[in-house]
Amino acid sequence: MTIAAVKASLLGKFQSLSSVAVVSGYNVSPWPSYPGASLTAVAGEGSFLSTHHNERVRMFDLMVFVAADASWTPKQTEDLSVSVLDEIEMALDRDTTLSGLVSAVTPVSWESDYEIRESQVHVLTISIGVREVLLVR
Repeated sequence: MTIAAVKASLLGKFQSLSSVAVVSGYNVSPWPSYPGASLTAVAGEGSFLSTHHNERVRMFDLMVFVAADASWTPKQTEDLSVSVLDEIEMALDRDTTLSGLVSAVTPVSWESDYEIRESQVHVLTISIGVREVLLVR
């Protein structure tokens, strides 16, 4: 499957999440509403499995920006960040082949950090690996 097809499938999955307001296939600044997310292809590698099969692993980063207004506490911002992360992890855990499009989606790994502590913008970087075994003719 092409990188574009895999990215489009991931975008569709993330655009259906209730906890993320805006999902884009490229970096947006400033976000029209929060939480906002951008999905980008960040790495890929291929390997030879046999004379009939190749393997491709493609990595995507989903960066989720969670911002709270001035009346929110850091705890409320953190709780919203965790809610977004839980929904994304569950969506990928429940569809490990992107509806049969790829061989496997690896379990997500993620990092969370404050981009700007004073304005309570929390940034979640979620790495998603997509594995395909291709028949070579």
